Amino acid sequence: MSSMARFAVGFALALSLAGCALTGFERGRILPGQSLAEVIAIAGKPDEQRSLPDGNQALYYVFGPGGAQTWRVILGRDQRVSAVRQVLVAENFRDVLKPGVTTMEEARIQLGRAGLETDYPNIALAVWTYRWREFMTSMRIDLDFDRATGILRRYNTYWDPCPSASLLCMGT
Repeated sequence: MSSMARFAVGFALALSLAGCALTGFERGRILPGQSLAEVIAIAGKPDEQRSLPDGNQALYYVFGPGGAQTWRVILGRDQRVSAVRQVLVAENFRDVLKPGVTTMEEARIQLGRAGLETDYPNIALAVWTYRWREFMTSMRIDLDFDRATGILRRYNTYWDPCPSASLLCMGT
């Protein structure tokens, strides 16, 4: 078999495996109106589940290295899906994160659990790091919270220097 033929076979195999990696969310199988039982049957047990201040419930499904995708499913009081959203996107960061206003609890509700949470007691700072993707680029966002008040001081988005490795990869 020629090297070109081996490449073509390998490429076709990689494409077919990539298609299998799609989640129920990417395939559009989680829809408003579905019951909690239907969501769990399709997507499995959530990585995190939270009661929201308005009485609704949020389920968080985390995918990818370091949690590059986090899907949030909102269930109404009737335990049916009212909204489904991939929350780790630039638009959501702009809408949700307001320095001097956003609390840790609000950020956790909107974005789910961070891939890495670091505490810096000497400067009274808690930093949450999320991985995310913008088009084909692996990115990170750091949320810097005041430890005393729990209020967001600032946030910074940047290119991920080691997109295929863990959040703790060497050289970051």
